Amino acid sequence: MSLAKYGVSRKIFSFLLFLLLLLPTFDAGDPIGSHFVRRRPKRLSSPYFDREKTLVLAKYVVSIRSRRPHKFFGDNHFCGGVIISRTYILTSAHCAMDKRKIVHRSRVLVVVAGTTNRLKIREGLSLILEVKKIFVPDKFTVFNTNNIALMMLAKELPSDNPLVGVIKLPTADPEPGRSSGLRHPAH
Repeated sequence: MSLAKYGVSRKIFSFLLFLLLLLPTFDAGDPIGSHFVRRRPKRLSSPYFDREKTLVLAKYVVSIRSRRPHKFFGDNHFCGGVIISRTYILTSAHCAMDKRKIVHRSRVLVVVAGTTNRLKIREGLSLILEVKKIFVPDKFTVFNTNNIALMMLAKELPSDNPLVGVIKLPTADPEPGRSSGLRHPAH
């Protein structure tokens, strides 16, 4: 399926996803992501989502979690990321660090791909992958400047999974005045 079918340019969607990653959130503390458990929605979209569009876009999104669930599958989710290659996940630097701004050891994190609901695993389709290495800019600050990180996976994501896809990043700046086609419901 093509994003163009839904009126969404890949460049615009990629840029918007990148901006969402830069939104400030709570610091990741100990245990990893524990402060997110009570406040995070269970799905990757709002209650006003378009099911078909969400399923198309969700294949690019991953859940970043501590290695072990607290009580049940998915309660260890604390951040999200975007698949930019079969071995790299793009996320925010604050998702890769604890509250003291020290980068997490890669062995304490996993990435879950292939599900639209963080609490449900899809047998044969959902993937739980270990993180091999984390890259954070030296100039990341407590003021969220340079708030970007890359996570290198220990194994490559499969190319034959219909619920997992590599998003195409923009190669040029977006055109001024052009609408992405994405709308938020009025509150």
